[in-house]
Amino acid sequence: MGSLLRVLMTPQILVSTFLLISSLAYLFSGLQRDAPPSLIPKTSSLASVERAVQEVRLVVIDGSGLERSSLVPIDLPTADSLRLEGILGALRDAMIEVGVWPEVLAAPKAFVQRVDLLLVAVLDFDVESGLGLDVETEEILYRSISKTVLSNGLEHLLILRSGRPAETFLGHVAIPSSLSRLSSP
Repeated sequence: MGSLLRVLMTPQILVSTFLLISSLAYLFSGLQRDAPPSLIPKTSSLASVERAVQEVRLVVIDGSGLERSSLVPIDLPTADSLRLEGILGALRDAMIEVGVWPEVLAAPKAFVQRVDLLLVAVLDFDVESGLGLDVETEEILYRSISKTVLSNGLEHLLILRSGRPAETFLGHVAIPSSLSRLSSP
């Protein structure tokens, strides 16, 4: 027993035992702590987005060029970009009803940005190459979209196609292609 005690009291065994006990204490204390908060920002789901019924102006132009402007109550998100997407979704539905907006053309992704003192709507259309609209229909769509956007508190409209600046709306109708015109008097 005396020789076993002498072996256990050697510095190598004492240090090893101390390190083992410290490691076990550290391991068990770490298991009981709450995990640290994630550094990745949480994105809000659409279910948690604040919503409100708002009156918005839809400018619907039919195939003969007749313009009809109306105030419509719509349950929309209150965030600017999501609100604009909701307005454009409602406009799309109304334009499909009058036979102008092709069903294969989805409502655009919408972004609202402040540029200098102007509130700018940036609309990104995901356009298939075989959309096949005639010039008159494309002109009606552009006029309806731009009048709706501008009559709902936005001051300028910028169109993108598949994330890139566009010189034509959907292939035929020329449109302003940048914000450079905003800075000139």
